[in-house]
Amino acid sequence: MVAPTESRARPEAGAASAGSGRAIEISGRFLAWLAPDRVALAGLATYLLVTAVAPLAPTTDVNLRALAYVALCYLGFLSGVVLCRTVDPAATLASRTQVAALRPIGFWLVIGVAATGIGLRVLDRFVVRAVPLGDDFSAVREQLQSTQASLLSAAGAALYPAAFVTLFAYYLLPRQRRSVLLALGAYLVFLYPAFEAGLQGSRSLMLISFGFVVMSRQLLPDSFGVFRRPAVFAVASLGLVYGLFLIFQIRLEAAGTDFVTSSNLSGYAFTLPPTKAIEDLTLTAAPPLRLAASIVVHLTQYYCHSGYELMYVFDRLPDEPLFGAYNFFHVFKLWSLVTGDTSVLERVQSVDIRTGVFATFFVPLFVDFGWLGIIVMAGFGYLCTMLWRAACRRTVVWFPLHAYMTIVVFLMPVTSFVVAAQGLYTIVALSLIGVALALLEGDGTTAGSPRMTDR
Repeated sequence: MVAPTESRARPEAGAASAGSGRAIEISGRFLAWLAPDRVALAGLATYLLVTAVAPLAPTTDVNLRALAYVALCYLGFLSGVVLCRTVDPAATLASRTQVAALRPIGFWLVIGVAATGIGLRVLDRFVVRAVPLGDDFSAVREQLQSTQASLLSAAGAALYPAAFVTLFAYYLLPRQRRSVLLALGAYLVFLYPAFEAGLQGSRSLMLISFGFVVMSRQLLPDSFGVFRRPAVFAVASLGLVYGLFLIFQIRLEAAGTDFVTSSNLSGYAFTLPPTKAIEDLTLTAAPPLRLAASIVVHLTQYYCHSGYELMYVFDRLPDEPLFGAYNFFHVFKLWSLVTGDTSVLERVQSVDIRTGVFATFFVPLFVDFGWLGIIVMAGFGYLCTMLWRAACRRTVVWFPLHAYMTIVVFLMPVTSFVVAAQGLYTIVALSLIGVALALLEGDGTTAGSPRMTDR
């Protein structure tokens, strides 16, 4: 598997940049690994492996129609990738290569967009909607659901995902332009989505932030300082896992229940309860082992139940496609405000998909397109490959959007991050960032174009 370069940078421009200390090293090997077909197959293999070894006992019957739909959708996606490569063959990217550093104006653009979005979010949530800061998670969620979203909240949602890009942008600055204050600002802005998610007991945005850290850290070998050390990164990752479990426990306590009850009666457990052996460990083992068993049960239920949910709900899905209204609900909602026609929104809201659980990427796909979703997946694979090539050609400009779509593709067996975690807003925000950086950087001779030579 190879990644394209087809760099538009003039060799002399790249050399000058390297000589002046303004070049940033990137891992072409990692970019090559992020090819959409590899990511899709790795995500599927990871899901199947974890599901096979998880200490869980599924209660759902095998649904061959659902499995056939998923298999054909993956084949459609891979066909789109192959077609894109056939139409536009690409050259090989060096395993270690360089891009010209991001100009400071590009960094301030990212920070400015993200800070504006965060400001609008803070104003909307804590002033206009008066969300109780520091209260329990259920109170926060109830307040958000009971108040009407506005143009203010929509604008904030469409801008603040630029926060995911701030660390990437910071470490693309020339070393001489970096400072402690800029680093502090970049880290604080980057952490805001996870902080806000923590206030309402939601964990999806935390996982997205972690995904951006992992990919940026791998792409930029000289970035992230102490967090480059494997031991430090491993400890931080384990801390995140425990934090996610702790949030879940707090939510259970607020609901007046406990972990053992939840692991057997929750929405996850409806299709995928724990085995008797692991359940006994969560009840009777020594405290450290009981905690470890509880974390394993929760994480595997959280991650693995989606496939069984798909098989349970597939034959209960509506036969009449919504043609995008479910996945792109916000677009149709805006259209209904302009036209006054709410019929499509009413159809979307009448779709009977169980709340509080995941049902893979393919349930929303089927709701919107039915069996035509196989063809849609081919187009999706083609577009993801085009985006990956754009990220290889102009890494600084298009890698953030490609990184998010990598998360979407890798987690297709689990959920749709187009629908979940305000994913459509994130795609819009990162697309705008990419377009703006492309305009600022001109034809690619100043930043974002990998050099052809290995170092």
